[in-house]
This record gives sequence, C-alpha cells and structure tokens, in this order.
Amino acid sequence: MKILTVLSQGYGANTYVLKSENAAAVIDPAADIRDILDTVSGLPLTHIFLTHGHYDHMINLTTLRKISGASVYIHICDGNFLTDAELNVSTWIAGRPVVFEKADIMLKDGDVIGLGDELIRVIHSPGHTPGSSCFLCGNNLFCGDAVFAHGYGRYDLPGGSMSDTEDTLCRFSLLDKKIRLFPGHGPSCSVGEADALRGFTQ
Repeated sequence: MKILTVLSQGYGANTYVLKSENAAAVIDPAADIRDILDTVSGLPLTHIFLTHGHYDHMINLTTLRKISGASVYIHICDGNFLTDAELNVSTWIAGRPVVFEKADIMLKDGDVIGLGDELIRVIHSPGHTPGSSCFLCGNNLFCGDAVFAHGYGRYDLPGGSMSDTEDTLCRFSLLDKKIRLFPGHGPSCSVGEADALRGFTQ
C-alpha cells in the first residue's frame, strides 16, 4: 500500500490517498481537487472514506464524488452530519451553510473493506464527534481528529463528548506502539510517540 498526503491549504486538514496495485481510496477529501486528482492519477478511485462529518475534512467531497463515481463511507453515527450544516459546522468554519448528499455506505465498528488486495478495518473512536472513526490498514491508522501527534480533537462541538474522548484515547494507548498514526491535522507519528497517549497506565 502506498500512502500519499495532500494538505488542505485553507484549513490545514490532511487528505490521504491510498494506492493499492489496482485501485485508490481517498480519506477526508479536504485538499484542492486538482491536487487530489493528480495524486490519484493512474488508478481508479473507488472509495472515499470520511473519518468524521466536519466540513473542513470534506470540503471537496461533492466534486470528487461526481468526477470519480467513488462510493462514500462514513460511520452511521455521523451519517446525518453530511446533510445538516449545524452538525457539520460549515457555517462556523466557512461562514456559510454547506450540505452534502448522504453517504453510500454507513459504517460500524469492526467493518472490513477491501481496497484491491488490501484490507481496511473500521475502528469507531467517538469523542470529537459521535461517529468519529479510524481506518486501520496494516500498521497504519488513519485517525482523523481523534488524536494528533501533539494533542487530540476538541469535544465542545455538536455531538462531542469529553468522556468518549478519554475512552478513545485510553483504548488507543493500548495499541502496538509501532503503529503509525496519520491524523487529520499535523504530522504523522507512532502510537508510542503521540503526546496524548503517554499519560495512560498500560
């Protein structure tokens, strides 16, 4: 699996392009649409995964979906964020309400999705939003705003929960320290290097 990062210039969100031998997936289509398409180039884009339903992580979802015909995946607990501008906080982020079409596939914890010859497992990680989810592919965990190299996502937006955030961080602290985290903002790091995971008793 080849992993490529495309940075959103406006809001600093990371878009990830995953390439197997014969297909590609995009996680959080926040970056410039031309940059995403250039990075995907050469493979059919078959999957668009959303780590959660906030606008800054899916700015170019509608355009990418239309161009590629890829299926959109999001956890069922964040499914209604796409069609609700208050929940996806687009008015607060962009200064105007923005809504999207419903996702094609509603995910739940433990689901496994094939991408070419690779397998991607869904790990429900609520706290930042009720349906925040991570996607595990091999030793790579795409974790959205659940945890960053130097912190974790805020829980004071619609549907956020401090207790759920703490539970998620506690579970993550038990993961193999060598697993690589690819967060929604900022640099990647290993589980063992993540500041927010060091305070839990193991």
